[in-house]
Amino acid sequence: GQKPLFPRIFGHEAGG
Repeated sequence: GQKPLFPRIFGHEAGG
């Protein structure tokens, strides 16, 4: 998965 500019709200591997 990629790391968008958003936190885990979407469920991605993003840390926010």
